[in-house]
Amino acid sequence: MNETSVKKGDNLLFDFLGSVGQTKPNASSKTLTVREELILYSSLAIETYNMITSKGKIPHALDFWRTHSDSLPILQALAYKHLSTSPTSVPAESVFSTASYLARK
Repeated sequence: MNETSVKKGDNLLFDFLGSVGQTKPNASSKTLTVREELILYSSLAIETYNMITSKGKIPHALDFWRTHSDSLPILQALAYKHLSTSPTSVPAESVFSTASYLARK
């Protein structure tokens, strides 16, 4: 890795850190800070929890983010990134396979 790419990565990090608390435009033309999105998310999560406890229906996490993507664009992008991660891990499966092989010996 050369010095230029490290500096470019550092600039991206500093740009991100500098943008925390600033606003980002969304489709409804009202801008929210990350803090405001977190506060809104908290109230929406409580509403969703109350719906789950009253109706007994457990919605999929992606349904929540599809419904609220316009009002929570920053958090929605993070949620999609983390919810799309595969729940299985090849190295973990390999460990169990090796352990099974050793147990049969």
